[in-house]
Amino acid sequence: MQPKVLVVIVTKDLHNMQCAASVNNQNYDNYNTMVYTRSNVDLHSDPVVSRSKNIAINRMQAKKLALASDADFFLMVDSDVIIPPNTIKN
Repeated sequence: MQPKVLVVIVTKDLHNMQCAASVNNQNYDNYNTMVYTRSNVDLHSDPVVSRSKNIAINRMQAKKLALASDADFFLMVDSDVIIPPNTIKN
């Protein structure tokens, strides 16, 4: 069985959410995505981001959610980073 991975996307705004699209294109099945921001933008208005299971507003909340999850591994990615489809698998 594949280890469970939690991908945490760090963003200040929604200007460059290509990162979320690149996370959704992973060739790995056992992962969840959490997006957190330090701004007051409405993340639910973005169709890619709205698929995220957990949205946290600050780093402490994101950390608490990540630690409370059942993930075996965590991958933290800034929103200006586009990851290749095999990032989690490798």
